[in-house]
Amino acid sequence: METELTDKEEKVPVNVTGHFTLAELRTMTVDDLRPHFKDVRGVWRTASLFEETSEDPAKYPPIYTLKDSDTSSCVSLKRLYLVIEDVTEYDFARMCLGSWEHWEAITQSWVLKPHIEEWRALLEKQLRAKYIRTIKEEAEYGDGPNRLNAIKYLLEQTTSFGDSRPKRGRPTKEEKQAHLRAETKGASEIARDAERIGIKLVK
Repeated sequence: METELTDKEEKVPVNVTGHFTLAELRTMTVDDLRPHFKDVRGVWRTASLFEETSEDPAKYPPIYTLKDSDTSSCVSLKRLYLVIEDVTEYDFARMCLGSWEHWEAITQSWVLKPHIEEWRALLEKQLRAKYIRTIKEEAEYGDGPNRLNAIKYLLEQTTSFGDSRPKRGRPTKEEKQAHLRAETKGASEIARDAERIGIKLVK
C-alpha cells in the first residue's frame, strides 16, 4: 500500500480486531480491508474511516488519515489520490476503497467533502504542471509541426496574446484599428521569435 492497494505476493492475515499497524496496512490488499469498510449495520464507513474524524476509534479503528503523508498508524488517502492521478476517480476508488459506491459515500459526507475538493484542486494543478512541462520540452527539443503547435500553445497559455478581443457588443472603428495594429505587432514578434529559434511559420 506504499503507492496503491494492489495484490501482494506476501499477505498478512486479516486482523479481526481491526486495529492495524502501519506496517500491516502497507502490506494488505483492498480485499483484506474490505470487511472493515462497513459498520455493523452494513453501512459504508465515511468519517469513521479517518483518524482525524473518527468519533469512536475503539469500536471502528481508522484506516486512513487526511494528512499529506502517512502517520504512525494510518495511511494517507490524500497521498494515494495524488500518486494514482486518476481524474475519473474510478480506479482510485476500487484500489483504495473497494468500490465506487464507497467513494461516492465519502464524497457526499459533509465532514469529508471539503477535503476531497481540496484534493481535486491539487490534482488539477499537479496534472496541469506535469503536462505543461511535457509541452515545454516538446517546444524546446522537438521538431516539425508538433514543436510549432507546442510553441503556439505555450504562447496562448503564458501570454495575453489573443485575450484583447472585445467580449461584448460590436467593436468600434477605433477598437478595430487598435486591435489590428496589436495583432500585426504580435504576429511580427512571433515571426521574429520563430525565425530566431529556427521555425518556419506556415501562413
